[in-house]
Amino acid sequence: MAQQPTSNQPDQIRVSPLFNNMFLYLFGKNGSESLTRSLLNAVLKQAGLPVIDSIDEIDEITADATIPGGVQFRTARCDIVVVTRDGVYDIEAQGRHTNVANKSLFYSARLFGEHMPAGAEGDNYDNAPQVVVITLLHGRKLFPRDKRFLTRGSIHWELESGCQPATDRMLFIVVEMDKVSERYNSDSGEISDDESLAWLYLLAKGYASTKEVETMSKQFPSIEEFAELYGMAVGDKHLKNQYEAYIRDVLDYNTTINEARRTGHAEGRAEGIAEGWENGVHDVAEALRAFGVDEAAIQKALESLKKA
Repeated sequence: MAQQPTSNQPDQIRVSPLFNNMFLYLFGKNGSESLTRSLLNAVLKQAGLPVIDSIDEIDEITADATIPGGVQFRTARCDIVVVTRDGVYDIEAQGRHTNVANKSLFYSARLFGEHMPAGAEGDNYDNAPQVVVITLLHGRKLFPRDKRFLTRGSIHWELESGCQPATDRMLFIVVEMDKVSERYNSDSGEISDDESLAWLYLLAKGYASTKEVETMSKQFPSIEEFAELYGMAVGDKHLKNQYEAYIRDVLDYNTTINEARRTGHAEGRAEGIAEGWENGVHDVAEALRAFGVDEAAIQKALESLKKA
């Protein structure tokens, strides 16, 4: 297995797999079919949907896919689009919990129209493609009161007898990565045999621990494949520099918000409370974890910020 980066290697940094450029590097190109299939199947299995049995079923993978919207309409830019024989999958790594539903609907509508068969075949709406939009949410929880880490949605009719699915051609899946970590850590005995949940935990937090990656790799070959490619990506200086710049921007942003909050400016105070603490604190904590800072030290630092 490829050597994993450790905190004793200062020339390497643990870049989150959900950082946009890393995410596209790992899963968003032709040649990544095996790895992308493993990720997709992890989500589909947890959602109770049919999995992709073979990489031969994958026709195309496109990173940062752009779907033109016309002169008066917005262009859609999807993180990773996977086209298979049976459907179209859009995988989004998203750090903000706002507007997840509307973004998912927008992407699915554009992909639905883009992949609708042309000609006579397109007149038969039974041939409409199934579009599944998957959001890997690594920011603030979308459904904080719901213990489930995966939520599945669709379009429904509202009938007197209750809601009834209108179509299965558009499906929406949200995976809350913080909940994945909580679930994994709460019952490791059960989860050790659950490859799909191990995969999601790997993206959420597991990548940061060499020991955990090695343990999962021994049990699941697909995770070993991830570990090897991730190790190569971490050694990419260009990618590392992009991530370091992103971390600096996050820290600078939160410093600015907190400074404005302390000086008493109304706008800064409102944004500092609503965004700096609700969203920014999570980003700061993730940045510190990426640099290998001990969890107890992170919590202590956050407590100090709250008292400032």
